Amino acid sequence: MLALQRRYGCYNSTRIDLAVGAGDEAVELMPNPFIIDTLNRSVVHLPPEGWQMLDRSLLGVEAEGRALKLRFWRSR
Repeated sequence: MLALQRRYGCYNSTRIDLAVGAGDEAVELMPNPFIIDTLNRSVVHLPPEGWQMLDRSLLGVEAEGRALKLRFWRSR
């Protein structure tokens, strides 16, 4: 999601940037509902390439087919 935000300017959030950069500790830094709702509303305007990136991210695979570590959104 952060790659989509940076590439297409969907939504910029210092809190999300810090959470992504926190590595394993990011699990504790879940963005608040307002941030998530704002991001969800802004994703509507992505170009086709952006939708493909989002699909890969949500499915947990990279373009090469390797599984991604999506620990940021894991619930405790």
